[in-house]
Amino acid sequence: MPVSVAGSAGWQESLAELTRHRRALRRNPRRPVIVFNDYMNTLMGDPTTAKLLPLIDAAGRSGAEYFCIDAGWYDDGGDWWDSVGLWEPSVTRFPDGGLRRVADAIRAAGMVPGLWLEPEVMGVRSPLAERLPDEAFLQRHGVRITEHDRHLLDLRHRDVVKHLDEVVDRLVECFGVGYLKLDYNVTPGAGTDLDADSPGDGLLQQNRAHLDWIDGVLARHPDLVIENCASGAMRSDYALLSRLDLQSTSDQQNPCSTRRSPPGRWSASRPSRRRTGPTRSPT
Repeated sequence: MPVSVAGSAGWQESLAELTRHRRALRRNPRRPVIVFNDYMNTLMGDPTTAKLLPLIDAAGRSGAEYFCIDAGWYDDGGDWWDSVGLWEPSVTRFPDGGLRRVADAIRAAGMVPGLWLEPEVMGVRSPLAERLPDEAFLQRHGVRITEHDRHLLDLRHRDVVKHLDEVVDRLVECFGVGYLKLDYNVTPGAGTDLDADSPGDGLLQQNRAHLDWIDGVLARHPDLVIENCASGAMRSDYALLSRLDLQSTSDQQNPCSTRRSPPGRWSASRPSRRRTGPTRSPT
């Protein structure tokens, strides 16, 4: 496996070198992209037509090239964390024209529409969780791996690839989506022992199947810009960096703020992280 090492007199210089290296590995390293994402400091997973239209207008006037609607666009108002998997637009959040109206507004403002997606998980309450066979999910000892009320899809299975291909193709062809923010807010742990010599062998097979799926998506949609998020840089590995266009690095809005309380004492103010929501990051 390729390995990158950076050395310098200080850790900040080392990080700067690694950042330059990371940017050089991107699929299109010379293409600058200005993206407005509606999650951090704005809608926080609660997009609606009424809330999005003013943001779209402002982002377009500010010179953004892409406008990404983040988590929640598929949610009709319930607890979507454990029901994701179909990736169909909400019918309650986007009245009077649906998601297509919002996508049209993004294009009218001179930007490319984008959507947040977490394709490798299936909520335990998703209808597809019962329709797909057990072999379509990562397993250990014959039991599906379940993390925070989500099953983990096994991209080695043809039904999984077929489903995810249909999702991406539908979003691109029906709504003109030209940007995807791919997230991954779970961990498979040691991996899957299904059809593998060991969990580690199964995990390696799964990772390679994931890359094959991405290669297939990009072969069908070469102009699609894809951001690699994964809970804020948990997947900033060589294989993904060489394929995707952007890499998220943090999910914190205010990572290093301090305040004086009470007088004479310093305390750090740290943002809380919700278990039941996606981690977000500025790009």
